Amino acid sequence: METAQANLDAANENYDAIGEVGGQMSPVYATALDELSENVGEFDSIYQVDEERLEAARVVVRRAELLAEITSVFKHHRERIIAHRVALLGKWFDAIKSATAEVDTSTDTDLDELEKRVTAAKKLSEAGKFTQIYGSGRVDLNRIEEGIRSGHDEVKRFLDPNPCVEYAIGLIDEFKNQYTDDLSSLISEGADQSAISVNETVGDAPDITSIRSRITDGDDVDDRDVEQVSEAIDVYYQVTLTTGQRAADFELCQSLVEIVTGAEIADAELESQLRSLVERLETEDIRSEVASLLGDEITPSDPEQVLRLLRQHDGSVREVLATTDHDPMDLFETIHELLVDGEVSDLEVQYE
Repeated sequence: METAQANLDAANENYDAIGEVGGQMSPVYATALDELSENVGEFDSIYQVDEERLEAARVVVRRAELLAEITSVFKHHRERIIAHRVALLGKWFDAIKSATAEVDTSTDTDLDELEKRVTAAKKLSEAGKFTQIYGSGRVDLNRIEEGIRSGHDEVKRFLDPNPCVEYAIGLIDEFKNQYTDDLSSLISEGADQSAISVNETVGDAPDITSIRSRITDGDDVDDRDVEQVSEAIDVYYQVTLTTGQRAADFELCQSLVEIVTGAEIADAELESQLRSLVERLETEDIRSEVASLLGDEITPSDPEQVLRLLRQHDGSVREVLATTDHDPMDLFETIHELLVDGEVSDLEVQYE
């Protein structure tokens, strides 16, 4: 059972980390972890192993493996989203720093302090310490983004229109390159183009073609042009952020389906339906369907739970009812199933 315990420990660690970085999993996984912990603990007191116990141990080991796999996938998904946001905010800050490098200003935004927080977020992300990013006030990504937006406003205030527009167009191009790369990767991996299209959102951005031409030709731009490219930055930032999240969602969906396939709990037709949902990036449907499918694999069945409870309470049905919320009629029905299946050899009635 050492393997089962190691996988259970890993699953619990992953599950806790997911919550610490703002992620969520279906309640079925929390229930499964609690049940599995009890199952593993029961084997510590077993010294004689028969074939029945051996098979029960195999089931527990497999459940532990599945839970470790599932929680690892969800943890990676959340970490990828955080890392993506850190990288985008880092690009935006670097653009601001470069744009203001030659400008002697006394700004309301402390760019030196902001740089320290951005650098700390980058280092933590690179080191895989995502719980420290999410749980730290110093590197809180929402605060960092607020600081970057304030720094952006000061670029507009202190720079002349031409260098300000040059800074904005350079940043927009970086964002566009990033999200087009992500879209290309998604399409090459089989995602439905209509499910990942950003054309509608991009269409909300101001058309800066003429502004770009004037900058390229060395002509002057004005404050109205600055406002337009500034609005475009926000749109392209959001598009790039969303596209990166979709890429993480797609990877999550693919991984969940692979786990289901590997566990051999979906027939060919259902597997085809799941892969179709992945292509359309129906993330919530995938998460729900997989949780339902895996629930039966990672959570003990009613007969298993009742048998465990009877063993815990020396076969006393009264004690089981007193310490659980089982309905008496449902409990007796399950005991009858155990008796028919040979899991329970005899029933003893006592009058007290």
